Amino acid sequence: MHTPELPFSSWGKPTHHLDVRAVRRYNAILRLISHVGEGAYFVMATGAICMFFGFLFFGNFENAIFSDGTSLTCMLDGITGEVVNVDD
Repeated sequence: MHTPELPFSSWGKPTHHLDVRAVRRYNAILRLISHVGEGAYFVMATGAICMFFGFLFFGNFENAIFSDGTSLTCMLDGITGEVVNVDD
């Protein structure tokens, strides 16, 4: 069954006029976006690795919080070893 073509549709028809400057400009924009994306990826990956090692070597994971249900909450500071009152 053959469907009649719409008079203003270019679907499925080869392009007869191609603007070479527009295609080059479009490719240049896509290339620029690609380079910016690659740069952002490397910056974020480097930042994530630096943050990981910063937390690993300089992070304080020995803090403990003590709460007995009252408004007084205490925290054991892992660096100094002192128990301090924490305001809510």
